[in-house]
Amino acid sequence: YFSVGGHPAFNVPLAAGTHYEDYRLVFDQPEKLLRWLLTPGGLIGSASGRREVPVQSGAETVLPLTKELFSEDALVFKHLSSTRVRLESEKAPNGLEMTFKGFPYFGVWAAKNADFVCLEPWCGIADAEDANRQLAEKEGIVKLEPNNEWSRQWQARFW
Repeated sequence: YFSVGGHPAFNVPLAAGTHYEDYRLVFDQPEKLLRWLLTPGGLIGSASGRREVPVQSGAETVLPLTKELFSEDALVFKHLSSTRVRLESEKAPNGLEMTFKGFPYFGVWAAKNADFVCLEPWCGIADAEDANRQLAEKEGIVKLEPNNEWSRQWQARFW
């Protein structure tokens, strides 16, 4: 049994003369981003603790970056329709695009007042506060039988 995920961090701002709040995350599909809140112990809170994250919706979903966005820890999203997200600014020529097909969970995180953002494709997540603590039944756990293979990959493209 296992679960895996990435924790890459990217410097923000990407270009001189721009600020953190000039940047946004653009998901490639329309999304209703529901944030699963974390308990003080780092567990996924109950479904009643979910909050909708304010976004600009259309053909893509735009999440403006602010440092206050992470005041309650990471944004944890389950089962997005998107398989790509861009970090970009209309004020900068630089950006990046992350592709994460096959990852059912996605985290977005930054430390308090930090000049970076982590874009985190995950195949598993922290335990839920009401979980039964049985590894075989954990949400997102993968069971790999002997002599079988399993793989996932994410990719980051920069410009």
